Amino acid sequence: MAHINDDRAEWLIYNGSNGQFWGPDSGGYFGLWGAGLYTKAEAQRLASNKDRLDQVHHISEYRDQIGNMRGAFERLNAALMATQK
Repeated sequence: MAHINDDRAEWLIYNGSNGQFWGPDSGGYFGLWGAGLYTKAEAQRLASNKDRLDQVHHISEYRDQIGNMRGAFERLNAALMATQK
């Protein structure tokens, strides 16, 4: 199990209304691939608006999805590099 550090930017803000994550620096909404990372205190403060369905999650909750995305991006990048040879 990964060590959770509340003071490091390891937290995501998920918006239940639109099914996307807050981007970096509160800049828009993205899929997991573009999610911003926040400290726990910052994420909780930003997600505290009760009119939205924001939820704070630790990045470790998405370990499998991140691993799958990484593998997909590595395969796509390898194919792209092969076209440049």
